[in-house]
Amino acid sequence: MPGGNGAYIRNRRRNSLQYPAERKRSAMITFPQSTPHPYKKQTYKELESRLLREYDYEKLGTASDEKSCIYGLKYGDMENKPVILLSACIHGEEWESTYWTLHFFDCVIDPEKAEPPVRHFFETLRIRYSFYCIPVINPFGFEHSRRLSKDEVDLNRVYHKDKYAEVEIVKKRIAELKPVLVADNHTAEMPKETIGVGGLGNKNIVFLGESIIKSMKFIRGHNQIEWYREPVQENVNIGRGWISGQPSKSSHSVFSVIVEAAREAPLGSLQSKAEFGFNAILCTCLYADLYFRRGILGGTGKQVL
Repeated sequence: MPGGNGAYIRNRRRNSLQYPAERKRSAMITFPQSTPHPYKKQTYKELESRLLREYDYEKLGTASDEKSCIYGLKYGDMENKPVILLSACIHGEEWESTYWTLHFFDCVIDPEKAEPPVRHFFETLRIRYSFYCIPVINPFGFEHSRRLSKDEVDLNRVYHKDKYAEVEIVKKRIAELKPVLVADNHTAEMPKETIGVGGLGNKNIVFLGESIIKSMKFIRGHNQIEWYREPVQENVNIGRGWISGQPSKSSHSVFSVIVEAAREAPLGSLQSKAEFGFNAILCTCLYADLYFRRGILGGTGKQVL
């Protein structure tokens, strides 16, 4: 298991793993691709029963349909460790994101559920961080496999307003937890897989995003991965733009990332979406850990966590 100096990095010349301190800043994090367990779409009631049965949960509030509860799942010491927040399904037709996000969260809780080659990463992450998961932001959309909320609102486009229940729940919890990283999970009607970052924080996030994309191309074994629409999202109407301007418990703003699996062929199968989403979260967490701890985001050359 890694020690206290950061995530492992692949040294391709020696085909071994070593700490980032031994490598240059441009070193690439790699690991064998993991395949999440097969899953199928449930009703929201069925999913809710699982959340209540299997997780340490809290009820965050009622969605705009005035009947569905939105849940937050907890793991670790939220008070004394930096928080990584995972979210999914703000667009209801992107329901697959809920399942790969929950599978990742399961591996944090119990690293034995992860595949052996990446198990040590989860063991390290759960020591250094606490994790919080909102698996379904839009319960009405999840239930009906539709993008919009009951109020016919695209919830990821109204973060600048204070009138939509689902968005207010997310914003309130982010303000309370002050996470260092928020990874928001989606699918998109595109033939390519995409990564995006919010741009109201330190501009070194562009380097982080480029690094994640580069590593994911290596991990996935193809080049069909690119920036989501634009490298940096500075529009506060949109989730990752607003989130990236919020303070974290550290000395920098929240590192806000969007993970978008492809819905179109050839990468649009259920298995392919799950593989991309799961591995993209892991890659994002490892880069975030590496750079938070080395102080690159803070610009001081010192650890910021």
